[in-house]
Amino acid sequence: MSLAKWSIENKVISWMFALLLLLAGIVSYFGLGQLEDPEFTLKKAMVVTVYPGASPQQVEEEVTFVIENAIQQLPYVDYVTSISSAGKS
Repeated sequence: MSLAKWSIENKVISWMFALLLLLAGIVSYFGLGQLEDPEFTLKKAMVVTVYPGASPQQVEEEVTFVIENAIQQLPYVDYVTSISSAGKS
């Protein structure tokens, strides 16, 4: 007996099997993982300090170097860049 002949003779069982496959497919679809496009964060931070009346050299020596050294000691920090200008770093 072939599958086609059996399916025609047992219509109710065939439809129930098809319905069961359809429901299993729908449940499986909604149960799929959502990591096809995983979230990732770009971790960046900006530290701005104001030192009114100080020259760029004073700002660099008294503020920028201290902050850079503290930040470089943190784990997972790849690089640090800084800009020192008159009264601000």
